[in-house]
Amino acid sequence: MYEMTAGAEEGRVPQSRFTLSSVLLVAATLAFVTALIVLSGEPSPAWFLYLLPIVIGALAYDIAGGVTVTAFSAAALFVASPTAALSAQWPEYVAGLAVFLMCGIVIGWQAQRQRTHRLALERASAYDAPTGVLKAEHFISELDGEIRRGDRYGHDVGLVLVHVEDFDEFTRLFGHYKAESMLRHLSDIVRLTIRGTDTVGRLDPTTFAIVLPHAGAPEAAIVAERLTGTTRAAEFEGDALEPITACVTTAASASYPADRSSQTDLLAHVRSLLDKASAAYRDRAGSAEAVIEP
Repeated sequence: MYEMTAGAEEGRVPQSRFTLSSVLLVAATLAFVTALIVLSGEPSPAWFLYLLPIVIGALAYDIAGGVTVTAFSAAALFVASPTAALSAQWPEYVAGLAVFLMCGIVIGWQAQRQRTHRLALERASAYDAPTGVLKAEHFISELDGEIRRGDRYGHDVGLVLVHVEDFDEFTRLFGHYKAESMLRHLSDIVRLTIRGTDTVGRLDPTTFAIVLPHAGAPEAAIVAERLTGTTRAAEFEGDALEPITACVTTAASASYPADRSSQTDLLAHVRSLLDKASAAYRDRAGSAEAVIEP
């Protein structure tokens, strides 16, 4: 499972994300420039401002964005401008739009290069960009190394998994940006709750893991309980209608070698315990909703 996650990360290609805000910004600037031309009755000098939405489109959506917005700008210019003005100065408009198109292509190419470079840095980093904790493959390597040290020096190694419940519902209510902010805040809570010698990783989008050197099963269970309690008491940012919201987590723990005798078995064992805890939470939540309904 974790190997598949890592492989998917490696196979990602840089691409711009379609966002409503950037589309609205491009549309608003296009409409503003077009309105200036219509109100003035002359294309010049307002039509030079079409460069603004072209630049915004190129920055947001690379070369394709620059070319597409240039085409929309040309169409808007020829629709909004008086026929007489276009006929008299058409070479100027054609040359200007050609320059705008080149600007959109160059800026879009640079934006795509920067996106590619940023993605390459993220891939090379051992840390998850949104949360700052170890990526899954690096965490598993750290867990394996800690178990090897435990074998060498004869100490226990604890493992705790923490799962964020109702994450899809949180994302639906507050959006992707607030969901990432919630995960970032949660990772900070986890780091502040554990010891400095413990290591935190992100196994999948909604599951964090902590390796606890020199910790047996009782100590790992205490950490798991403390994490869920601290998270339950914490406040998370919502939206204008619900400024403060909550985050519910479930946790499971075990230790090596008391509970399992290998890294793979230990991880699978704690994962199965976490699945049971998550299923129990969903059952309790479903029962509560059934009681509330008239």
